[in-house]
Amino acid sequence: MRRQLPFVRRMAAAAVVLTMAGVACGGDDSPTTAVAPGQSAPASTPVVSYPLTVTDCGKPVTIPREPKRVVVDDTAVAEMLFALGVGDRIVAQFMDTNLIDALPQYKDQDAKVPSLGGPRRSQHAPSKEALLSAQPDLVIPSFPKSIDAENTISTADLTAIGAAAVVLSYGCPNASGTLKVEDQLNDVLLLGEVFGVKDKAQKLVDGMRAQLADVQRRVGNLPKPSVASFYVFNGRLSVFGGGMPDEIVRLAGGNNVWTGKQPPPGDVIVNISNESFTAQPVDFWVITNLSGISAGALAPQEAFATAAGLFPAMPAAANKKWATLSGHAQQPSLVFVDAIVQLAKAMHPEAF
Repeated sequence: MRRQLPFVRRMAAAAVVLTMAGVACGGDDSPTTAVAPGQSAPASTPVVSYPLTVTDCGKPVTIPREPKRVVVDDTAVAEMLFALGVGDRIVAQFMDTNLIDALPQYKDQDAKVPSLGGPRRSQHAPSKEALLSAQPDLVIPSFPKSIDAENTISTADLTAIGAAAVVLSYGCPNASGTLKVEDQLNDVLLLGEVFGVKDKAQKLVDGMRAQLADVQRRVGNLPKPSVASFYVFNGRLSVFGGGMPDEIVRLAGGNNVWTGKQPPPGDVIVNISNESFTAQPVDFWVITNLSGISAGALAPQEAFATAAGLFPAMPAAANKKWATLSGHAQQPSLVFVDAIVQLAKAMHPEAF
């Protein structure tokens, strides 16, 4: 039986991830709220002084002043700020809103964030002129080569206007092919440090770690089904051999047959022929939905039909064993842990 999984728990009903973490949705928890003489600052709202230096991509980055005009990479990053209570600082994002993968409780807020990059596109960066027009004091890229690359804004450009960039893990040099869950959790903690809401960030991360621990307790010792993790772009399959897509399969209790099959350095995608794919028969397909991010990417149902038409004898196709992975799950976001939970349930329903 086909499993169509949104990989985001319907938090409007249970608020699973965010409620576990004790994070309020919205409000302005200013990190520089004044404290009356003789009083202590509330534990959840530490006082932060700027300039503030944080460690980002393994090097120090100084934020010259309190961020009040923030430009984020995309919808996934915007939602991280909404969860931390600082979403009102966002003035724009690089690309159009991806409402396909948006968290339900944030869709209305997501839809109101102006885009600097226009429609879905493969280059996750606006022009230098478009980005400067937003007058940011902080930019938060999360995709590779979104800054300090050809045809993008540079760190020097931002410094010249008194702004800074904090690059999240997926956007660090050559990082996408080696990312682990811990890197993504550290992104949440980094943003908590940047905005002076470290307690909120820690509670959110603690809740996510609790979910991961529960999954491992349930599926850690079970037989691992063979898995191919891929997406379909313009009718062609591209498989994932590393990075977060591989990590998600592994932690959900599966065995990705394409792990380490020599993707390009720093990348996660293995370029293969149909014959190569056929030579690796698997029990389960994980289909990443990139239709909300890249024009030409097929939606999950169409992607499954395309793959099943090409490989009808493969057990995953013949038995209709497949699940959808959110397009946001492989980048800094709030959905990747819940993606692991839901995939584990799909592959090991007997454990839940």
